[in-house]
Amino acid sequence: MQSKDYIKVKMDINGIILDFESTFEDMPHKKEEVLGKNWFDIFISESDKQKVLEVFRTIIKDGTKEFKTYNNDIKCPNGSHIYMDFTNTVFIQNTQKVVESLGIEHYKNQQEPGL
Repeated sequence: MQSKDYIKVKMDINGIILDFESTFEDMPHKKEEVLGKNWFDIFISESDKQKVLEVFRTIIKDGTKEFKTYNNDIKCPNGSHIYMDFTNTVFIQNTQKVVESLGIEHYKNQQEPGL
């Protein structure tokens, strides 16, 4: 049976992490280490940052109509990368627009051939 590892992050409109949870063993970031920091600076590689920021800005502006789901790499502190399938939700919390993204490792969402 496949693992159900995930990352769940809640961010404000500037990408500041308001809440964070991860079940990945190889993701040594702890909630208290990332709260109040910028998601894009910690988890997105420089080579992907512009593209992922554009998607985030579209979600903030237009909701999740275009990007209810989105796939991108996240970087781990050990230098490795995980390709994730993110499901995004936008809502208002304490009069502030918030984006919550739930990410599952990409290959774990795919059925293997012959199964």
